[in-house]
This record gives sequence, structure tokens and C-alpha cells, in this order.
Amino acid sequence: MIKQSLLALGLFVFSFAVFAQVKPCDGQPGHFHENGGGFVSDSAKIIGDPHISSDSMVCDYATIEGSSVTIDGGSKVAGFSYVKGKVWIQLNSIEKREIFL
Repeated sequence: MIKQSLLALGLFVFSFAVFAQVKPCDGQPGHFHENGGGFVSDSAKIIGDPHISSDSMVCDYATIEGSSVTIDGGSKVAGFSYVKGKVWIQLNSIEKREIFL
């Protein structure tokens, strides 16, 4: 009886961990960008065709402008950031500021 209870408890805890998901942009509604597959919240603005890697995201009211912008490596651009020019954001960066290059 104790073994069965421990097994049931173990399966419950394991299944919770397996099915728990971290939602991009803290659960904001959005879509996956066609160039790279990264998540873009509906409130963010994408101008041109930047590359947003599948492990990166653009959240809140951030604006990404230009095809020479690359967001990569699990990075997050959020807040009221405005990213424009020849910019490469990488290595798990979290940007909440204006970036122009």
C-alpha cells in the first residue's frame, strides 16, 4: 500500500513538471515570427523582416525596425525598446532601452 501511494505521488509530481510550460512574454498574446520563429507579442511592432530566433522574444510595446536586426541566443526585447539599424542582440540579453546603430 505504501509503495502504491509513493508511486502515485511520484507520477503526479513528475507529470506536473512535464506539463508545466513557461509562456513567452509572461503569457502575452502573440505569434511566432516567420523569420526565425521567435515569439512576438501582439502589442510589439515589427517593421521590415528582422531575424528573431526561435528561442528569443519581443514583448510589451517594443519596436524592431529593419532587416539587418538579429535577435538571437534566448534574448528578450521588452518594454518600450526601439531597436533599429545593424544590431545583433544575443546571449540571453534582456533589452529595455533604445538601440540605434
